Amino acid sequence: MGSSAAVHELVACVLRGRPPDGETWRRAFEAPPPIWHRVLGFEGCAPQLDWALREQSLADRMPVALREMLRNATSTALRLGLIAHSQLAEIAAIASASNIRVMALKGAAQLLGGRIPAARSISDIDLLVHPEDADRLHALLRENLRYASSGQGYEHHLPVLDRRGSLSIDLHVQLADAPSDLDRAMWSATRVVNAGAHPIELPSETNMVLHTLEHGITLNWMGRYRLRDVLDIASLYTAAVSHEAVQSYVARSGAEEACEILLSAAHALEPRVPRFRGDAWSTIRRVARVRLALAALPSSPRVAERCFRYGGLVAEASPRSMIRAGRLAMRRLVAVCAHAVANA
Repeated sequence: MGSSAAVHELVACVLRGRPPDGETWRRAFEAPPPIWHRVLGFEGCAPQLDWALREQSLADRMPVALREMLRNATSTALRLGLIAHSQLAEIAAIASASNIRVMALKGAAQLLGGRIPAARSISDIDLLVHPEDADRLHALLRENLRYASSGQGYEHHLPVLDRRGSLSIDLHVQLADAPSDLDRAMWSATRVVNAGAHPIELPSETNMVLHTLEHGITLNWMGRYRLRDVLDIASLYTAAVSHEAVQSYVARSGAEEACEILLSAAHALEPRVPRFRGDAWSTIRRVARVRLALAALPSSPRVAERCFRYGGLVAEASPRSMIRAGRLAMRRLVAVCAHAVANA
């Protein structure tokens, strides 16, 4: 538990612009590279750490192996970001020719909004379309751009689209499992940018922040308080963001405490973000220590992912989340039993 906790502490200190003390450096460097790899993978912030270390003239303190790991992560982020730009241009052309409104979300929206590709990792392209256009665009991307549909669809997005050498694409019809007011609000006050030679829409500055909260708190409710979410909130919270809209969202989110913790943690990086709680980083540390310690044990990435999610759930100790997890486990158990009976 100590090695993963020490790595998380050093990473959090650097990202907050607070140079770690000597003991934190020592304990973090005692952790083997696989622990660093797993912590940075789950927290999703390797390129940001690489940039922060260089900006604070701390990169030379990192062992060569770790420095190379971070540089590789930044190079990968750059390469995938450029691929994403190319894909988005293709998609924008198809959508424009078919009179389909498409909105880029998450990392894709940040790229099109002007963020340097190497500054943040990206693993897929998330797009939002109106439900009545989703199947048509899904088919056009398969037929015209040679994407293949894989897996099953979910309440909030159609089956994933894959193509060799490209990032996978999620076509969303809503932002989370259940419909919300934010689904409708996203289409208001959008910003139009060009992807290649054709237009594509981005959420407003306020809705970019709200969607980050929705994704990090509501959709990924078993993986809350990742460092990448904190960094995204801080970087997206510009002067154009409406404080009133953010506070209204928090009050009616159904996860008010979690939203307040995430926003308050981001406040430490960007003072424009509202601060609700003085102990936000203590909560983030506590949750991270438990789930990262558990996730560091299994050799299987799939098992490690489950340990990360359930460990964080226990550490957060939210009664609402516990009840939700219990219902989810019960539904899975019923499904497994039904399958066993049907195949007996």
